[in-house]
Amino acid sequence: MSKAGKKINRVAVESEAEPEPVIAVILEESAEPDYSELLAVPLLGAVRAAALANAGFSRISDLHAAAPEAIGNVKGVGLRNAERIKVWLAEQTLVSADYNGREIPADLSEIDGAVSRIKEANPKKALDKKLSRQLNKVLTRVSGVPAAFESLGGKDKQQAVKALDRIASLLAQAAERGRLSDKKQHDVGGAIKARLKKLDKALDD
Repeated sequence: MSKAGKKINRVAVESEAEPEPVIAVILEESAEPDYSELLAVPLLGAVRAAALANAGFSRISDLHAAAPEAIGNVKGVGLRNAERIKVWLAEQTLVSADYNGREIPADLSEIDGAVSRIKEANPKKALDKKLSRQLNKVLTRVSGVPAAFESLGGKDKQQAVKALDRIASLLAQAAERGRLSDKKQHDVGGAIKARLKKLDKALDD
């Protein structure tokens, strides 16, 4: 065999050898922790959330367990923001504890259903105008609650939940009575108006 032939065969054998898993190593090293859960914290954007995740705080539960100093030492966060984050987390815990983690949208279907039952039990001609206005306001205002609720702080959420609870309870009681007397309709309309004011205050503050 000529020298040229030997050279060609050697190259062919080397090219058939399995390459080292360089690509897999690179991908493994470049993978970043998932920080999507942290984006629910108002004070954290993608940059800070990524920095926290790389430092070992990739979940909200990690932030709960960490001291403010540990969070503040992460580059780009700082102690002042860390303390604000801890305050926000504490507020969320308070709301969850007071309302068993229940979200506002769970109440909305109850309110809608109660309004429908009141209108069905009290024909339009017999429905007090004041009560009718307030029932329509409830439906309009409540429809915008989910979007408004996302931007609320802990205390405002707490007040909004309380107001919705009271509105839902009042409407449920009125719906259970069926046909309402003129006086009862007037009283329910006034009570709804007062509770709507509290809900508006919580959502608009």
